[in-house]
Amino acid sequence: MKRHLYSISVLFFIITVVVFNSCKIENKQDISERLQKAMVTYDEGFHFLTSGTDLNCNDSMVEAFEKFCETILLLEDLPEDMSKDEKHLLSRTYYQIGVILEHAQTSYIGLSAWRRSLYYQQMVIDSAWIPRIYLRIAGVFLQSEADSVLYYLNLARPYIDTIHDDFEDYIVYQHNISKVFYYQKKYEECFETTHDAINFKSRHGIDTKNDSMALGILMYHSPYKLKSKPYLLKVLDIETNDVVRGAIMALAEHIYEIENKPDSVAFCQQFYKSYTKTNIDKNNDAMLLTKLYEDMKLGIDNKLNALREQKNKKKKRLLVTISLIAAATTVASLTYIFRRNKKNLNKQKDIADNALQQHVQMIYREQNDNMYQEILKEFTSVYPDALDKLKKTYPELTDTELSVCMLSFFSFRVKDIANILKLRENTVSKYRSSIIRKTEAKDITKIFGD
Repeated sequence: MKRHLYSISVLFFIITVVVFNSCKIENKQDISERLQKAMVTYDEGFHFLTSGTDLNCNDSMVEAFEKFCETILLLEDLPEDMSKDEKHLLSRTYYQIGVILEHAQTSYIGLSAWRRSLYYQQMVIDSAWIPRIYLRIAGVFLQSEADSVLYYLNLARPYIDTIHDDFEDYIVYQHNISKVFYYQKKYEECFETTHDAINFKSRHGIDTKNDSMALGILMYHSPYKLKSKPYLLKVLDIETNDVVRGAIMALAEHIYEIENKPDSVAFCQQFYKSYTKTNIDKNNDAMLLTKLYEDMKLGIDNKLNALREQKNKKKKRLLVTISLIAAATTVASLTYIFRRNKKNLNKQKDIADNALQQHVQMIYREQNDNMYQEILKEFTSVYPDALDKLKKTYPELTDTELSVCMLSFFSFRVKDIANILKLRENTVSKYRSSIIRKTEAKDITKIFGD
């Protein structure tokens, strides 16, 4: 029986696993296909992103943004149904979207993308990407929430490496710290921290002109405005576009006006035209990117809600299937156990009946005067309630008829029964006929049933 139950349990387990994994195999195939397609789409977006002159909005940036949105729509699924590679690519895609939105001057929209990037990155834990995301999120709060900035900087700090060749995260970290001081109007601490970052890069042979220019911008918007000019003019020594150059030279022009240097003012003004036009285009693009991002988010929300509903239906169907299998297995097991037990009981009954038959036959062969009483004693020792039950079932049977029933159970012939009960054979035959008529039994030897 144990072997049979074990076989049933194994069968139930195999069926359940097959049913459960049938969807899983299909999902893995879908994941592989959509990951390949998403990787191609992401690479197309990254190509557009890096083909622009910079990260200010232009046609390439809009095309990159659209490709990244397409990648997200391809990839994003219920987290439990996504592979590690999918989550990692999805995190990078949201990160790039956040970068584009930040440079479109929509940092708080970008914050939503970076938080989504962090959500997936915390599942895959890539130490190279996590600090970047923390630093980007910290940057969003620079002008308003110093505590939030410091909170995210502290989360990023354990991941930042200052020993190996990749110092970018450390430099961003230092610049964020300096800006916290700046917005707290702790200008000395701000400039000192910025100088430390510049010196760090210089010691490692990295060009610092952009950092010096950024320092000049900070100084310009502080009580140290007039000292910012040498740093601002670094813009003339670096490769950048007309938009950035025009914006920086507008600051320098104002200093030259204070210094009463009209020739220098005129020199600065030549950069205005492209700067002004691009700012108008930039505002238009920011509105477009915000609309694209909101539409993408709505599409994702609808997709995830549909997937959750679909998955719940699948779970319910799976539970019903497993329940039916479990019920069928249980019924089969119980049926087997019942039949087995019944068979064992019948076997035990047959053994007891055989022993009883042998004892009764031995008593009959001895032909004692108390032969009937001894046979009755043997019968009631094995079946103590049998005669009472038979009497209750057929109350019309007489005591003598009950005795004939009992002796018939031992397959005694009419002649033997007559001898035991000390009756005539003809009388015994009449009793047997009466019993059959009253009980409607087809075989009087089996009148006690099972």
